[in-house]
Formats: sequence, C-alpha cells, structure tokens
Amino acid sequence: MRNTRIKEGPIKYSQEITNTDLNLYQGLIIASDWDATGSVIAVKLQTKYEQEFPLIINKNSETLVNYCKNEVLIKGYVNTEGFLYVSLFKVLLK
Repeated sequence: MRNTRIKEGPIKYSQEITNTDLNLYQGLIIASDWDATGSVIAVKLQTKYEQEFPLIINKNSETLVNYCKNEVLIKGYVNTEGFLYVSLFKVLLK
C-alpha cells in the first residue's frame, strides 16, 4: 500500500470551476523550462500514455517544481490550449 502526502491550496481563476468540471490525472512531474542558472521554473505532467500537460504557474504548480521525477495524482482540468489547471494534488510515495 502506498503512503500519500496531500498538498492543497486555493485556486482563484477568472472563471468559476465546479467540482463536476474536474478530472483526475496521474503521472510524473517533469521539468519543462529552466532559468539561466539551471533552476527549474516550469513543470509538466507526463502520463503513462506519454501525454504531456504543461501546468499553469500558480500557487500549486510552483510547489510542484519541488516534486520533479515524482509520481502525482492531480485533480484539475485541461483548457482548450492543453494546459492543466491544478485544483489539488497528491504526491504518491513509494
């Protein structure tokens, strides 16, 4: 059985999001952009089906930078441009 650690935070968007709009996404957090010093500044979710969803930079996804190469379960939705808005996430520990 896996231990889980939950990180949650409020998300504020210009549009209302209802619980029925949210889906679950599972995969690895991987780096997608770095600054001049080599620090990760953006991440995306890579699913086991090799789909990749860039994460919107907000309070939650900034915290996800610390979880690169970790498997996570994300509750959120994908917008029309393919970005994953994170409502909350759970880091799946081995």
